[in-house]
Amino acid sequence: MERWGKQSLLPRFLAMFLIIAVVLTGVSIPAEAADSQVIAAWSYSKENAPESLPAGATEGSGKLFVADAEYTGFSSSSLCAKTWDSGKAYWGMEEINAEGYEDLTFSAKMRSSKTGPKNFGLEYSLDGGVNWTPIDGSAVAIEKTSLEIKYDTFGLPQELNNQKFMLRVCMAGLESLNGGTVQKDGTSNINDVFIKGTPVSGSTEPEKKTCAPVEASVAQGEVESGTEVTLQCATEGAQIWYKIDSAEEYVKYESAISITKSVVILAYAKKDGCADSEVSTFSYTIAEPQGEPDDPAKAAGARLTGLMDGDTFIIYNPANEKVLSATASGTRLSGLDAQPSGEILSAPEGAAVLTAVLSEGGYFTLTAGGKYLTSGSTGNSLTFEDEESEYSTWELQEADEDGGFFFRNVNAAYNGEKNQYLEYFSSSFTTYGKTSSSSPDAYLMHLYRAESGLEIDSSVLFDVAQWAGNADYEAAGVTTEIQGDLYKTNDLKDTEAVYTAFVDGKAVQPYTKSTSSSTGSVSYYMGAAGLGSGTDDYAQFRLSSDGYGGMDISFRMRASNTGAGSYQLQYSTDGQTFSNFTTGTYSYKYTSYSSDGTSSEVSKSGDISDGIARTSYAPGNYISFSFDVPSGAENAEQLYIRLVPGADRADGKEGTPGSSGTVRIDSVILTGSPVLAADRCSYVKADPVSGEAPAGAEITLTTTTEGADIYYSLNEGGYQLYDEADKPKLSELPAALRTYAEKDGLKESIKVNYEYTQGKVSTVKASPNGGAVAKDTKVTFSCDTEGAQIYYSGDEGQTWEEYTEALVLAELPKTYKVKAVKDGYEDSSILTVSYTERTSEKYNLYFGQLHSHTSYSDGAGTCEDAFAHASDVDNLDFLAVTDHSNSFDNADSATLADGSMSEEWNEGHELADKYTTEDFVGIFGYEMTWSNGLGHVNTFNTDGFQSRTQSEYSTYSTALQNYYSTLKTDPDSLTQFNHPGTTFGDFSDFAYYDEEIDDLITMIEVGNGEGAIGSSGYFPSYEYYQRALDKGWHVAPTNNQDNHKGLWGDANTARSVVMADSLTRENIYDAMRNYRVYATEDNDLSIYYTLDSYEMGSILTEGQTGDKVTLMADLSDPTDESIGTVQVIANGGLILDEKTVSGNAETVEFTVDNDYSYYYLKVTEADGDIAVTAPVWVGEVEAAGINSISTDEVLPVKGEALTVALDLYNNEAEDMAVDSIEFSVGGEIVHKADLGAAGLTSVLSKGTARYSFDYIYDSVGNMEMTVTVNAHLGGAEKVYSSVLKLTYVTPEMVTNVLIDGTHYNDYVTGYYGGNMGNFTAIAGDKNIRVQVVTDEITPEMLEECSLLVISAPAKKNGTANAGDYKVSHFDDEFINMIKTYTDNGGTLIVCGLADYQDTADGQTSTEINKLLSAIGSTTKLNSDEAYDTENNGGQAYRLYLKNTYNENSRYLAGASQDQEYSAYSGCTVNLDKDAVASGRAEALISGYDTTYSVDSKNDDGSYGDNSTVVEKGDVVMLAHETLDSGANLFVAGTVFLSDFEVKAEMDNQFDLQYLNYTIIQNILDEVTVELPVTPIAEVRKAQEGEVFAIEGYVTSGTDNENTTFFDTIYVQDDTAGITVFPYSESGMKIGTKVRITGYVDSYQGDKEIQIMNSEILADEEPHIYEPQKMAAAAAMDYDTNGGKLVEVSGKVTNVVYSGEKGVAQFWLDDGSGAEANIFIDGYITSGTTGANNLADIIKEGAQIRAVGLVYAHPEGESDIPVTCLRVRNCDEITLVSAGAGDSGQSGDGTQSGTGSGNTGQNGNATPGSTDGVNNGSGSKDTGKESSAPTGDEAFPTVYLFMMFMATGVAAGAFAVRRKRKEK
Repeated sequence: MERWGKQSLLPRFLAMFLIIAVVLTGVSIPAEAADSQVIAAWSYSKENAPESLPAGATEGSGKLFVADAEYTGFSSSSLCAKTWDSGKAYWGMEEINAEGYEDLTFSAKMRSSKTGPKNFGLEYSLDGGVNWTPIDGSAVAIEKTSLEIKYDTFGLPQELNNQKFMLRVCMAGLESLNGGTVQKDGTSNINDVFIKGTPVSGSTEPEKKTCAPVEASVAQGEVESGTEVTLQCATEGAQIWYKIDSAEEYVKYESAISITKSVVILAYAKKDGCADSEVSTFSYTIAEPQGEPDDPAKAAGARLTGLMDGDTFIIYNPANEKVLSATASGTRLSGLDAQPSGEILSAPEGAAVLTAVLSEGGYFTLTAGGKYLTSGSTGNSLTFEDEESEYSTWELQEADEDGGFFFRNVNAAYNGEKNQYLEYFSSSFTTYGKTSSSSPDAYLMHLYRAESGLEIDSSVLFDVAQWAGNADYEAAGVTTEIQGDLYKTNDLKDTEAVYTAFVDGKAVQPYTKSTSSSTGSVSYYMGAAGLGSGTDDYAQFRLSSDGYGGMDISFRMRASNTGAGSYQLQYSTDGQTFSNFTTGTYSYKYTSYSSDGTSSEVSKSGDISDGIARTSYAPGNYISFSFDVPSGAENAEQLYIRLVPGADRADGKEGTPGSSGTVRIDSVILTGSPVLAADRCSYVKADPVSGEAPAGAEITLTTTTEGADIYYSLNEGGYQLYDEADKPKLSELPAALRTYAEKDGLKESIKVNYEYTQGKVSTVKASPNGGAVAKDTKVTFSCDTEGAQIYYSGDEGQTWEEYTEALVLAELPKTYKVKAVKDGYEDSSILTVSYTERTSEKYNLYFGQLHSHTSYSDGAGTCEDAFAHASDVDNLDFLAVTDHSNSFDNADSATLADGSMSEEWNEGHELADKYTTEDFVGIFGYEMTWSNGLGHVNTFNTDGFQSRTQSEYSTYSTALQNYYSTLKTDPDSLTQFNHPGTTFGDFSDFAYYDEEIDDLITMIEVGNGEGAIGSSGYFPSYEYYQRALDKGWHVAPTNNQDNHKGLWGDANTARSVVMADSLTRENIYDAMRNYRVYATEDNDLSIYYTLDSYEMGSILTEGQTGDKVTLMADLSDPTDESIGTVQVIANGGLILDEKTVSGNAETVEFTVDNDYSYYYLKVTEADGDIAVTAPVWVGEVEAAGINSISTDEVLPVKGEALTVALDLYNNEAEDMAVDSIEFSVGGEIVHKADLGAAGLTSVLSKGTARYSFDYIYDSVGNMEMTVTVNAHLGGAEKVYSSVLKLTYVTPEMVTNVLIDGTHYNDYVTGYYGGNMGNFTAIAGDKNIRVQVVTDEITPEMLEECSLLVISAPAKKNGTANAGDYKVSHFDDEFINMIKTYTDNGGTLIVCGLADYQDTADGQTSTEINKLLSAIGSTTKLNSDEAYDTENNGGQAYRLYLKNTYNENSRYLAGASQDQEYSAYSGCTVNLDKDAVASGRAEALISGYDTTYSVDSKNDDGSYGDNSTVVEKGDVVMLAHETLDSGANLFVAGTVFLSDFEVKAEMDNQFDLQYLNYTIIQNILDEVTVELPVTPIAEVRKAQEGEVFAIEGYVTSGTDNENTTFFDTIYVQDDTAGITVFPYSESGMKIGTKVRITGYVDSYQGDKEIQIMNSEILADEEPHIYEPQKMAAAAAMDYDTNGGKLVEVSGKVTNVVYSGEKGVAQFWLDDGSGAEANIFIDGYITSGTTGANNLADIIKEGAQIRAVGLVYAHPEGESDIPVTCLRVRNCDEITLVSAGAGDSGQSGDGTQSGTGSGNTGQNGNATPGSTDGVNNGSGSKDTGKESSAPTGDEAFPTVYLFMMFMATGVAAGAFAVRRKRKEK
């Protein structure tokens, strides 16, 4: 078929003739008729762009789609698609209706990327796309990467007039825009597509009538076989068309239809001049033959010849003998092996038993287990989903006459084609495009009837079995079996549930234990030692699941480093045949420490699809797992669940699990729902259900099984028959009731436990809540328990009076005890409130410490030492000693109410009293600590203590709740969350909140540690304070030293400060109880904060505040010059306002809208010390909102999609309705969530939700994406927002590295797979993108590849972290492709392994050497194993080679003699001697003189004789060769760049990286793509956003703080200079040569380059540019000289002074026609004296010489930038001669403003330099004296706030552009 590029000559001559005729006759041809109308249009902006194609027309009719290319969304102001490399792709428009129109035209704007298609043409189709006709003259070529009009009212052929048609814009050939070949990532864009036409002359379009619907002679439903159905239509002359079931085409109806099987008839009527009728559907089933009740066709396993509503069946693919399973395999469903027996096929275990539901149009939805069989939107995916979607609709099509069927997904479409069919391919079921040329084998399915699965009552969930996992197993006499827990944790009373562990097939001790080195206490852990070290190892749970379905199992695991790194979950119902689990989830959280000692939280969660619990995710840390129990494990008399260890170690190191490696398993809970079956009794329900109940309550038991007897056991007694007239009573609480039902002829029901505790009356609340008050204050009491009566006592409980009205405090001091009672409930705890007389109007501030340790536990020094020392520390008013309670003597016997049995407890209190004076208060409390990651708390003001060693507090799953319950028994107690974080725990993310415990836990540490503030021994945790507040907790912040080394109180300057009436223990407790506490890192910073006159810590009720609130704070710090920045913080950490306090004592005031629940203050002093106050609460805090917004992409690239994920949470008691979610960038909305499609219309109570989408950013540099969530909670409107900050690079900056994973390569996707993460991270830091290719490496991919890594293919089948692997080989096509790559100069790394891993199916050296020979390498691998019996790392094959590297190789640059090269079980490298001698090849790493190699394996896989292959001293482990093409080749005997050998971060700052790391760094540096250097003058002319690399010399640096601009340097080359931002690293000297890569930007009119990468070119000689002398007029020419270092001279015409001696700005006139504006930032001073004393020399009339950088910024109130000379050093402002009448200057002709002479920035003779940023420019006409604003005072508060925010910008990183100081 001819295309648009080849046309006959005749049309061309005719066209030319027509043009000449038109010109000669003067006739004009209009481009478009005046009355032209839009027929179809697609015109988009960001706001209305479609998320997917096809998309309906924005005007008119039709749809736009793209075929054979992938739509990526809206970018470059148009719709974008990639993958045009097939050469067949096109933009298509379908369903265009031009009936009634003629003179059609086509218009469109188009663009392509540089590697996208260049040439296009138009084609049309009149038969629905079957045949296409090219349109003459439609060929166009894309010339630009910007969007432009390519078709401008192009005339369409007359054949399309008055027609319905399709149109497409096809690519013509594979030429790309840059002249090369179209690449996979190349893109084409289109927008503003218009098809227009002129109405046919004189035509009118009368409204068409619609044909009447088709009717059937027989009502649909059940009919006799042979029934004939006739079809008719009431519209005269209409023709009926119909089809049966899912036939592809409708046929003309001519005669009655005979019904001989179950069918669906679809029919419609049509007539010329009328619109078609709607489609009518008639469904018929064949009636059951009478007298044949046992029809074999109805039996389970029978072959189905059709599908009807309600059928239950399985799907079988006969070509591959596979049945569709319910088990996920990634985004597909696994297949199960099966073969029919004749015409019968029973559902195999795990099969998806589907139920067909007939819908409109004859389509079906298919469900299994309540979930919907669903395709991906574009196919290539098949899953079971909880919710039905448009992709859950299927059409059944007859495939052959043998009863085969095709399943087409009705709505899934790829490239506009809805041809996605169910298929079986490559071990799984999915959907895929089926065409006329497709082989039917993969798509053809047979259907077999099946019995429906178990019916369960999913509304309830019971514990099937459970193990807490930390009982005292020695005391319990455990040898090889641990029984489950039946009534409470660790009771070991469930004899039907047993845990065991096996090593080498033998039962071993099923637990481990550890003994505390400090206390001697023993802890027990269910699990085992040595799992994975034997040959038949597993951990096993044996139980019964009889009567249960819909089960899940959850547990925690923690493996030691040498323990197994993975466990495959399996199940069996006979103990012999085991099947794998598949789906589940995991999550973990812990603290990681970097090399500088700083800590950070590491947390991750994800899905599991292979049934493997991987402890290697976080070795040494607990990981929580949850798995769906396969349906085959349901309702089993006996069920075995095994955890089978893998061969990998948890720490990821090479080798297998060790015999001493341990695993801990706890919190095991198997849950399920009861089975509903006709042969089983229904479970028993209890009323009331488990929970709190009053004493004496009766329990009603019922079952839905009529006539069944109910039996129950109360408190572990014998079973009794339930009697409705004599119900069981809860005479004793707590109580446990176990019950079941039975009936003759039926199985008994499951046994169900109901547990009850006695309801307790809530603690009474007092207002005011104790403390210092004025006489005659009224005290009120209240109780939250409805119906409770309050009693109080004023005589220590001797007598009690009923509370009826407020009590008046006529006499002080006064103490009340208060309680509340209610029949059947336990009395409330007794509250003690004490009141003293207020002695001052305002509270006093007392500084102290609330967390320290002594020799009572793990601290240095005695308790007496602590109090004695602290009482003498300056500015320390109190100290609390809080030793670990489990360390006290007799700790196991103590209770919260009584610790008297502990001598240490008693002594501690006595010492606290002994050292308490008028000037110092001693406090003695205790720290409750858990070592399992729950967290630590301090508890004060109790008579006793609890210990974690007590059984109630030792089980992870219940310890925290139990302790909280105990605290509630003492309402006078006070508790503090200690050092929250991942190291010690975050209290299960501040879980188990209720109002009562909220009243008792009143503080949280925001700083902890005895190291200096800011050092690695100090641990701030301010973010956890914010998190606790946002989760609803009322807590005040503290900052404590947690002393373990003495120096109580003066280890650092941290303090906890209380607001109290006087310094007494009772008043300190009162302040702690009422949240009058703040935390400070400065030991004498005073803050007295109030909101509407209410002190910090106040909890206000409705009506106590108005629409606005006023916050005030009295601040003072006698030992610092200034307070610094004060911020108002509200919910979510939102900064509402801030002010800067320049003095060291001031009262600040803020007025803000009262829109939030709480407000607190944060003070950041100039020296970095931080203080935060307690809030004032003005309303309830909703514990819901955004948890995080994140992406997994490590290298965001302009124009490339990445996935953005939003996580929401809701800890409130009711669901949170989500109204909208919008994501915006730069103020423009870039994505709106389709909440319905995402199933995210709400976040359930106590639940979480996630939303994700793909986003493409078309710019470089810093990007901030703001997410805004609009929601409703409790009827109130809520708005939550968060920000994702990313740094984007341009594609030109990205270096591509490929790793072959297509051959199940070692350490990649095969043996030890999944171990390239560190290499990927290291490369990412260099803008290098590493891609592990798992499907196919193509020549096109290699064209863009700078480095290719290939390790040996798999030599055996197995499983590793990256999944299953199997034997693979390099084929000739692959090898030839690699040869082409190296022939073109591509760098290649090949890696081998020892022959110990070889098998008869594959050998490393065979595969690698075949590849090496093909590419022309002289270097080969030996078939051996490197060995050293004298120098090794524990085994002869584990080598750490030191000082054996090639010092002369460039690839060892930077190597240290202390570094080792790591090589584990590797082969040796065979270097060609001639190649070495010629310099072609070199050894990079050799062995020791003691290193040799042995023959471990023969080629047939049998073990070798260990004979020597390479002699001692001759071993080479890594070599480099330069091939004939110049390509660099690296050959290694091991995978030397795996995660075992290179680390992205070192665990300890003193650790050295292996030499492997150094070599990799050097290789990467050599292959890294660098942008070409562009002269600065050209950069200054470029558009903003363009990326460049510049090289130049620094003209303003950072080596002198007095002359350093804020986060800014200046760089100049021989063409121009420019501002470089942000740069904050100190030490940059003027004259240093640097390379800067960044993008062009501007700030307030000043052109700059924003740093993306910076590099000091240390090998280049420094060069100092002398200032260029210029006339004032030239210096003020910003366009010509912006960024340059210049010098001007002239007479001073005006001055703006700063302070007594400083100058902020002045102007010089040299007669050149313009004055030079000289500007001095407020912080730029003399480089020698550190002062700005320029007022001494700068006066009107004086002759001044000034050096600076040509700069632009706005001045005064104008936004228009003004050119100025920006001074870098006050020493460079010199006096030439004094003005008239000024005799104060010396007569030497010049003088600097400091008296130091012009000595330069560092006092040297070179010209000075500075750099920095500030705003502080004065106005030219502001006057001469100090009445002008000075320094930062010249700018408004909001400006200072933004300056403060800018200080967080790190060197070389992108920062969000905020208002910042002048640069």
